[in-house]
Amino acid sequence: MNARLSLLIGGLGLALTLTACSSRYDLAPPPGGPQISVTIKVPEGASVKAIEAKYLSDQCFPPQSGPFNSYGSEVLKVKPQRQGDSDRYEARLDLDGGSICRWRLATVTVGVKYWRAGLLDLAGSMQEDVTALFNVDRQPERLNELPEAMRTRKELLLTAHYYPYVAGAGSGSAVIRFIASGSDYAEGPAAERLVFEPQVESKFVARMSQDAQGEYSILYPDGSRRPAETWHPDVEKLDAIRLGALPSR
Repeated sequence: MNARLSLLIGGLGLALTLTACSSRYDLAPPPGGPQISVTIKVPEGASVKAIEAKYLSDQCFPPQSGPFNSYGSEVLKVKPQRQGDSDRYEARLDLDGGSICRWRLATVTVGVKYWRAGLLDLAGSMQEDVTALFNVDRQPERLNELPEAMRTRKELLLTAHYYPYVAGAGSGSAVIRFIASGSDYAEGPAAERLVFEPQVESKFVARMSQDAQGEYSILYPDGSRRPAETWHPDVEKLDAIRLGALPSR
């Protein structure tokens, strides 16, 4: 056997070994294992994002080191499926990620996005999406730290209101973000159902503006204006305007 052939065979053997080794550590949920359902209600004009399911392992390294733990992680992206002609999209995720790493589902990130600002009747570039995070980590040490009500909840529901915020409009490079009112985070290790129903308030838009003196202010949907002291709109004021608690100006 010549040297070139020996090198080729040796390289092939190494590749097969690495592939086999890698597969032992990859996510491999056992058939028929426990699952969790995810439901996303998509507002008009928006598109559903792929679900990002993050799995953690205390067995596999190299670790990601934090102040209190060391663990390995894998992220699985899952495209939720539309339910008939409805505005709801669903997916099911395995709680047990399997393999010798004993992967466990820890967090689930869900969201919707607007591909262009025109879908919100706005001008500018979309800077971010509407997202939320569910924490379903069932690590035993962590369970003892949670209140009983949180440990036993079977359904986690997030229904925050999201206000479009147009920033930088005076500079000619307007960007659009979303300001959340209400929680965009929920935690429950016993959860069997995750539901995300974002309320995008496209009729209640806050805008940053700059006057001739270079001073920045925030214009609210009722016509009132406040100095941009924090560079973010006052969420309570936006809520009050939406609920009709403040008179129109």
